[in-house]
Amino acid sequence: MRPTAGEPSLGINSGPFFCPRLSIIFATARNDAGAVAGTILADGGEAHMDQLLYTIPQCCRMAAIGRTKFYELVASGEIPVRWIGKKTLVAASDLQDWVERLPALQSKRSNRKTPHDQATR
Repeated sequence: MRPTAGEPSLGINSGPFFCPRLSIIFATARNDAGAVAGTILADGGEAHMDQLLYTIPQCCRMAAIGRTKFYELVASGEIPVRWIGKKTLVAASDLQDWVERLPALQSKRSNRKTPHDQATR
């Protein structure tokens, strides 16, 4: 059933299963956990912390390269990896360093005429 105009919606903080006391307890626990973990609360009360380590699929997505190419870069030593148990991770700083080492594309001017150039003459 949809609420009518002026009637509150039944979201997480309302409805038949809402407990204001639990809501306050969870909010306090969330804020305390952020202080312990070293995160900074953003404007909306949400914690913000930059990610330090990325999985292989995340790195491939961010770098816009395939998994095979990524593993070639790891094998050649261009991108160092770390292991936590069986999970392979890449430090954000190592990925950023690799990106900064990539050569910039130098444009080559050619004397060829494009169809656009020929049409404008």
